[in-house]
Amino acid sequence: MKVHVNFYGFLQAAAGTMKVILDLEAPANLVALWQQLAVRYPQLDGKDPAAILAVSLNGRRLGPEQWDDIYLRDGDQVDIFSIMSGG
Repeated sequence: MKVHVNFYGFLQAAAGTMKVILDLEAPANLVALWQQLAVRYPQLDGKDPAAILAVSLNGRRLGPEQWDDIYLRDGDQVDIFSIMSGG
């Protein structure tokens, strides 16, 4: 299945692109999506996604506690935002 992923914030620089289409094997949840992104973009590997990301699936914000339970479908759009921090 093909899933459209849009990157925002530092993730654009880390991925070197604003968007990508990933071809995933079903069933795949958001955790599997992140694992694929970490393989494709090694600079993301080792990062705790729950600590650095906000995720929206087809316009609906999902908290980290939902990432294991939500399964992706062909044509889904996933927006991945870096969480702002500062001091």
